[in-house]
Amino acid sequence: MSGRKLTRASARQLLLRLALVTVASGCAGAPSASASLASPAVSSDPGSFIPVGDPGLVLLREIRIGDCFNQNVGTDGRSHGFALVPCSDSHQLEMFGRGDIDSARSEYPGADILTAEADRICRPLFEGYVGMDYDDSKYTYWSYDPHPEDWPGDRTIHCALGNAALTAHDSGTVKGSGQ
Repeated sequence: MSGRKLTRASARQLLLRLALVTVASGCAGAPSASASLASPAVSSDPGSFIPVGDPGLVLLREIRIGDCFNQNVGTDGRSHGFALVPCSDSHQLEMFGRGDIDSARSEYPGADILTAEADRICRPLFEGYVGMDYDDSKYTYWSYDPHPEDWPGDRTIHCALGNAALTAHDSGTVKGSGQ
């Protein structure tokens, strides 16, 4: 795939390391390049940070399929919620699906299982949403995994798509784009 600088395995490891930072900040989940987490900034301008508690921020579970959004990253490098933006504006991510981890699993899964579950849930949803096989797309998906402290009550993996660097991309929805 063109434009991808990180391998999926190395992106997963990076995201996994950043997951605890993101989740510790109170987010409902943490992103992962086809598995577990990341902390992209809304912009490089420190003035773009939205204060925690601002009504402009939403929880992950409040983002609907088809919504476009940016992560709200503070000067501490941690994610502090999500800001919905019109898809017609430049944005980092677009929510395309969600699904639950197997309910028979009683213990919180490790990184390898979360990666496998994200692939099981997000890959088929990606193709249905974008209209192209994931491996042929210019986009990557980022999964937001349930936090260990919320287990087993929260088993949902949220699937969002964006570019591999998690930077803002061109405006418009990716739904049905075949890209």
